[in-house]
Amino acid sequence: MILLDGLLALLILTAGLAALTTVVLHGLRDTRATARMTQAVRLLQDGAEQLRLDPTGAWLAHWQQDIATALPDGSGRRTARSLIIEWHETQDAMSRHLELPLAP
Repeated sequence: MILLDGLLALLILTAGLAALTTVVLHGLRDTRATARMTQAVRLLQDGAEQLRLDPTGAWLAHWQQDIATALPDGSGRRTARSLIIEWHETQDAMSRHLELPLAP
């Protein structure tokens, strides 16, 4: 009987540790995704500021290089109406997209 109680306690402990590990791993993944989103917002702000200072677009290649360096598979482009940044989240194999509309 004591052996059965010990086995049951070990099973419950193992299940609890597995659940805790899952929670920690999801938290780390979400933290990395949030950090990338924050980086993308900062890069969009930088691009908008550069566009305000130099509407000719001479800054665009440097901005795109900053995006490629900061975000996995990151790319940025300027359209007539917005600045767009795209990148790939490696953990969930999803593409992310962030767009900043420009004032006319």
